[in-house]
Amino acid sequence: DLELGPLIRGLQAPAIAAGLPESGGPEGKRGYVWHCSARVAGADRVLSDAEWGEIARDLLHGAGVAARDDPGGPRWVAIRHADDHIHVAVVLVRQDTCRRFWPYRDYPRLREAAREVERRLGLTVTAAADGTAERAPSRGEREKAARQGRVPARAELVCQVPGLPD
Repeated sequence: DLELGPLIRGLQAPAIAAGLPESGGPEGKRGYVWHCSARVAGADRVLSDAEWGEIARDLLHGAGVAARDDPGGPRWVAIRHADDHIHVAVVLVRQDTCRRFWPYRDYPRLREAAREVERRLGLTVTAAADGTAERAPSRGEREKAARQGRVPARAELVCQVPGLPD
């Protein structure tokens, strides 16, 4: 029974003041809302609302999206609708200047911030975003291999290169 209209209008106020449209429009242009979700592993403990709030602040600060000590920074909201995760949405418009901004390298920075939070809170530590993981075959590669009755070339090559794990 939560009325979200006032919350949404409050979040969008700087963007509307900046003259940005209230919706993305039919052209498919990039919007001005940054979104991420954070989830704990099934084996991790249940976190309190206060811990989730601190996690949201740490992630936004670490990603360079909303600094902790910036009173004119963007408006954001963290929503917890289950015990194991939150969703964070940020309006990418500064409150003090009403100027739109684009975060730079936010997701790699977000991964590092998440790993720091995981270590600090004793949660399951996830993989780094260092680009060293084996890339999975794309949908096109998988479909082509299926049509030809074989495994995707990427997976086959990994198995044939000496020194790489099977």
